[in-house]
Amino acid sequence: MAEDPLSYQFGLDLVKFSQYHLDFLKVAFSQPALHNTSVLRQAIHRYEHFWLPLAAKRPNEALAAPLDVEWVWHVHLLSPIIYRNDCLSVVGTVVGHHEFSPQERAEKLKRSRELWVSEYPHQPFDLDLYRKTTVVNGDPYRTSQLTYDIMAAAQLQKSLFYQVSLPHYRHKTFLMSALKRYRQFLYLKQQNPGLSIDPCYDFDLIWHTHLVHPLTYTRDMEAIFGHTLHHGYKVNHDSVNRGYISNHDASTKDGNQIPKLNITDTETRMLWHSTFGTHFTTCGAMYRGQPPTGKLRYLSRDLIYPMFRKVATVRLDTVDLRDIPDPEGMARLKVSTSQFGQSKTRVTSLEGRPPWRNVGQICFDTMKADSLKFQLIGDTFLGCLGSRSVVAENEFNLLPVFSCLEPVTVVEQTLPMSDTGKPLLRFRAHISQARLGPIRLHLDPSGFERKEMIGSVESVWGPSVPITSTVPGPHFVDVSTHKLTNISTGEVTLKCNVLHSVSLLQSAVHVFDEDKVFAVAHLVDDPHRAVYLNPKTGERGVVIKNNAGDWACVVARWMGMEKGVSGIRGVQGIPGRQGNLLVRVWRFADGTWHNVNMPYDNEHFIYSFSFEGLVVELNTGTIQIAANTFDVAEKVALAFSVSLLHVLCQPRPANWSPGQSLNSPSLVMRGERLVRRLPFEDFPFLKAAGLLLASPSNHYYSTVYRHQRSGDEREASVMDIPEDAQCSPADGIGGEWGEVGGGCDGVAMLQDPLTYQFGLDLVKFSQYHLDFLKLVSSQPSLHNTAVLRQAIYRYEHLWLPLAAQRPNEALVAPLDVEWVWHVHLLSPVTYQKDCLNIVDTVVGHHVFSSEERAGKVHRSRELWVSQYPHEPFDIDL
Repeated sequence: MAEDPLSYQFGLDLVKFSQYHLDFLKVAFSQPALHNTSVLRQAIHRYEHFWLPLAAKRPNEALAAPLDVEWVWHVHLLSPIIYRNDCLSVVGTVVGHHEFSPQERAEKLKRSRELWVSEYPHQPFDLDLYRKTTVVNGDPYRTSQLTYDIMAAAQLQKSLFYQVSLPHYRHKTFLMSALKRYRQFLYLKQQNPGLSIDPCYDFDLIWHTHLVHPLTYTRDMEAIFGHTLHHGYKVNHDSVNRGYISNHDASTKDGNQIPKLNITDTETRMLWHSTFGTHFTTCGAMYRGQPPTGKLRYLSRDLIYPMFRKVATVRLDTVDLRDIPDPEGMARLKVSTSQFGQSKTRVTSLEGRPPWRNVGQICFDTMKADSLKFQLIGDTFLGCLGSRSVVAENEFNLLPVFSCLEPVTVVEQTLPMSDTGKPLLRFRAHISQARLGPIRLHLDPSGFERKEMIGSVESVWGPSVPITSTVPGPHFVDVSTHKLTNISTGEVTLKCNVLHSVSLLQSAVHVFDEDKVFAVAHLVDDPHRAVYLNPKTGERGVVIKNNAGDWACVVARWMGMEKGVSGIRGVQGIPGRQGNLLVRVWRFADGTWHNVNMPYDNEHFIYSFSFEGLVVELNTGTIQIAANTFDVAEKVALAFSVSLLHVLCQPRPANWSPGQSLNSPSLVMRGERLVRRLPFEDFPFLKAAGLLLASPSNHYYSTVYRHQRSGDEREASVMDIPEDAQCSPADGIGGEWGEVGGGCDGVAMLQDPLTYQFGLDLVKFSQYHLDFLKLVSSQPSLHNTAVLRQAIYRYEHLWLPLAAQRPNEALVAPLDVEWVWHVHLLSPVTYQKDCLNIVDTVVGHHVFSSEERAGKVHRSRELWVSQYPHEPFDIDL
């Protein structure tokens, strides 16, 4: 038997296959129905009576089972000795299993489906998991030969994927470290037969990956132990991992268990450290708490649809007036749109004897109007002078109609034109199907109120917000509730709570309406749970959760701050820089990091950021969410999360106190006098996030918190964490894989520019860009004011709408328009916001070689002439 754990050899690449295993878990846990009792019973029956016999007939062919069966199979495989015995009882052989990449699984399913249909023509291969079907007659356990309680074991798996779903579990170096720790774990088990060790989630993932390849696992364990190492589950929330604990009871070859030697978590740590000289607990591999699945409410499309801006054609077919005061039945009626009671755009003016037919039509935009206003005009006399004025009026609010439009909606309505009910107006209108525009919300920040934390953690902080502080109470929480008003409707659409507690070292955000919470965001600063953070650079992290689980991780740090240098006689001073927030977002949906640009531009008054159709203007308090976007609550939570991270990361003078202005002269040190401070205190989003409030900010950590712990102070803007919570480079974390966050020692890798990747060949396209600039410079008239004004008009009103209609086609604009487009693109945040305002989408742009440009121009000219036959494509500059 091997003595060196690093010499253990395995029959498959556990790092690669653990990534495939995560892919499968992601799919399985995206289907809540797989945890439904009736679905599981049906799946167990299909697995035992159909799948195992089918797979057993083809021992040399790797097959993929239907998702419900695959999930049951996966659970069964986690108990290897029982799996072996059950297979022998049911089909007389141990059935092999393989993990596949998502692409391989899709291909393997095709072959499996063919075999299933051939073998069981009357049994469906694919099932609708959300449709009630009866495949099993009676209780499947009456005829089952399976001895493992798969039903109960599957329920115990509910939180597994949540524990291993954070971004670092996808990183190869983290998984390599986990593989090393798995070897060390096996070594301890080999050297201490019967020892029960509760694994951390990093090498438990590797172990699970090994287990779901049963034939390989058996061979490998036989080589190391001389028998199969057992694995099973029970629940215990009192351990160091505070989660699922494996019953790692060793078994002999005949399946008899070796008596267990139970040791405490402290003893486990000591044994691990004395054997390997490293920590048993490690960054990013610890229990995260229970998942939020099912604890938050789902913001449905029916609730989101009314929030969108809508544009539709309203055609007035008939307008009639009854009980007109004029004896001859004549009337003058003015029809217009209105918003919040104020007349906006005239639709038409009607005169004569009603009814009027084919009255007219208007493009109705809910951003600019909410109602149709009807005003009866009459003659009034003052002395010998006559005039016309409104003698009766009423409005019809179209917003409720626009909230539930059919392809064509007919509205027939009767309105009293006065308090007496006379005259009476009747109209009939056709409304076309609306084109959706972005949601625009305005933040109305309110003040914070300090409350003592009374009651359960969840009642105060919301679902799935971890509170791990061991500091004795009482604890106080600063809470503020902010309203988000829909600019189109004037109604409060959503509300947002922001919470801070310095004693609990926690901040949180709730997005809700009435008593329904749709999204929660909270700090994740403990590197044992969030290894992608680098606390030594002042990085802070927030995780955003919805009803389905984790939606995104947001990580930020402050960079670029430079102290000013005071001038001396004859030498001008050097102005300092306030710096800005560097933000990156991990989206669990696509499993990638996204950088978010935060341009704090004081010269051009740009203080906004954008992300996947979200545009947030920190200084005006507006949120814009692109049309047909339905993760609205999550995007709002992201807006507040970035604002919260700004508050926590922004450097403050060491002598700053909560409530004190950051621009106070008393706070400015000599070397900072020339720092050009941005007006952050006036920004609604930063007010709402508690900029001047006592919060668990980097400033708090580096001054008050550190002083309370050790009496020592450190320079502001660098966060300090307890020594016992920091990662050690010896753990194989930290600097080795800092490109995704770095644990505690990853700053060097995090800042390595050679790791940056780009989505195009910038060298080649920069040459094309130079070709274009050369062409522009040969046309001096492109800098003429009149030519530029004309080009800007053509660009906004003709080109952008044309290009937006063909998002998948790379087009080339006329030279004057292309030059204006080029200039607009150089301000990316403004460009995105302008595009969303004008054409409801961000229009793509490409740079071409001179030859490609000439070819593309022909296609663009054809489309232009077809779209705008009376507007020239080429103009004489």
